[in-house]
Amino acid sequence: MDFIKIVTKLLHSDQISEKRKQRRIERFAEVLTSRNSHPVAPGNLIAKEPDLQLLKNFFILIKKYLPQELGPVLTVTSENNWTMGHEVARHKNEQGLNFFLDHVHTELPAEFKNILRAKTVNGWNMGHLIARFQKGPELKAFFKSVLAYCPELLPELIDARLDDGRQIAHLIAQFQDPDVVDYFLNMLGEYDKQYNTNLRVNVLAPSLRSDWHIGFFIAERKDHRESVINYLNQLQQFAPKELSRILEATTTEGWHLG
Repeated sequence: MDFIKIVTKLLHSDQISEKRKQRRIERFAEVLTSRNSHPVAPGNLIAKEPDLQLLKNFFILIKKYLPQELGPVLTVTSENNWTMGHEVARHKNEQGLNFFLDHVHTELPAEFKNILRAKTVNGWNMGHLIARFQKGPELKAFFKSVLAYCPELLPELIDARLDDGRQIAHLIAQFQDPDVVDYFLNMLGEYDKQYNTNLRVNVLAPSLRSDWHIGFFIAERKDHRESVINYLNQLQQFAPKELSRILEATTTEGWHLG
């Protein structure tokens, strides 16, 4: 039986006999605890569904009938090492992402950091997927949760690389709207002030994948002019010694920022 049908049937078990209800509970537990025998883990299937209420109900059922299984459900991987967190990051909107992160932090705080830093076989963590496939509200919700629950993890998440060398800053520059790029850089600046770090400079200045710094990704965009100006202004203000190097930098393909 389809796991989503199993969840739905169990949710509507108030008016049936205890014997039938117990059979539904056992079936739910059987699928949930045999997750490694399925090509896609049960929690991952739920996370891919567009209905947020289904995700909420899924967690309600786990807490009610199998609370000891919450950790395994969140950390088990499907093909290519995708966890439930990866699927939430890929498929859920701001509301769904907020619910998931708040719920995990409340119910399983010891695993919260590991869920954020978990990598697919190609190096993608939740933040990478949100930056690539979601929009500004989801990205802001992600960073808001990180800053609220584990701010010490932010440098690690900023530094984490995909197999091709890109970091979250590349993905934001490449796929997000100009105002989101500005938000990201300003957020790093505020973090630097509070924690005496250099995240903004580290993101602005270094050469990264194939010698591409984030300015190249910003300049590639059709709506790039304002963002490029802002990027150069931030370089001049916060990393002036790097400005000439960035302007002269050439990728392995022979491109430069001009």
